[in-house]
Amino acid sequence: MIRFLMAWMLVVSSAGALGEEIAPADELLEQATSIFQRGVDLSERDPQAARDLFKQAMVLYEAIVEHHGIRNADLLVNLGNAAMLAGDTGQAVLAYRRAHRLRPTDPRIRRSLAFARSRVGVDLTASPEQRLHQAALAWRGVIPRNAMAWASIVGYLALWMLALARLFGKAPWSRSLLVPSLILAVLPLGLLAYEQRAIASLHEGVIVTRTPALNGPSEGVYEPTFDRDLPAGMEVTLGERREGWVRVRLIDGRETWVRESAVREI
Repeated sequence: MIRFLMAWMLVVSSAGALGEEIAPADELLEQATSIFQRGVDLSERDPQAARDLFKQAMVLYEAIVEHHGIRNADLLVNLGNAAMLAGDTGQAVLAYRRAHRLRPTDPRIRRSLAFARSRVGVDLTASPEQRLHQAALAWRGVIPRNAMAWASIVGYLALWMLALARLFGKAPWSRSLLVPSLILAVLPLGLLAYEQRAIASLHEGVIVTRTPALNGPSEGVYEPTFDRDLPAGMEVTLGERREGWVRVRLIDGRETWVRESAVREI
């Protein structure tokens, strides 16, 4: 705990009576990288000391992300790695999910996210709606966005060329290429549009600390929804918010209420 507080003291510097000012991002990054490397060097000789150092690095990386508003995939991967090695599965899943959203085709990020998810310890069957959503976004881990856009452009160009060929009657074979060209023009564009709509409308989140799940937004009034608390690292969809509580939907379609402090939006 003392080392954790020392890490936070590295983040915050005095700014007079007006409050606190966060140290510059480049300074925090240098400190976080140095502390993380010290943790790696100590990991075999003194695992507990190494874990404390990873917690310090996690605090510093998170300060860059949250207080300076800097979001890039490499920084988020560093945060996720520090959190994973510090034993904070919730923060690790959150960081890797944010990194994956920025760079979905990066195999390193996909592997890290898969490993963090495996540590959550919950395996739920996705609802039909969720399976459809996952299928519509399955391309994100394989095909870059710019490749999808170019595929759509090529499809539209092919349609125009086929139309001109038919107009001048010089390509009797053009009819057989009409449907493939139409699919190539429309499908990638539709999938890109769905991705943007899903990101904007589906407020996805991650449970960052183990928390009770209730049938309503109040402790002592509503019964627990499940036999066990929701574990850190569980991914949910965020819904209605009410006086410090938020309604969340699990991947299997079930809904419950948790405290807002226990969940972070991706």
